[in-house]
Amino acid sequence: MKTVWKYTLSTRESVRQIPIGAEFLSMGVQGDIICLWFLIPDTEAKKEQRVFEIFGTGQAIPSFGGLKFIGTMVSQNVEMVWHVFEVRA
Repeated sequence: MKTVWKYTLSTRESVRQIPIGAEFLSMGVQGDIICLWFLIPDTEAKKEQRVFEIFGTGQAIPSFGGLKFIGTMVSQNVEMVWHVFEVRA
């Protein structure tokens, strides 16, 4: 059975264990917490480590390859704009 799962990101670099085959759907904010939603095709699938990096507007982003843009979030309380990337090998 397919389901949608939510993962929260709380630090500049967040590592999450996500079932293999999960498909990124959307990014949003709940309060000031960055949330990612994934379509999980098999809730019993083995999990893989996925790494996400968060950068503020104007912050340096490493020039190494392998970053895939996920989305942008505007913080309501801190008046910051954050950009989320997934680190890909």
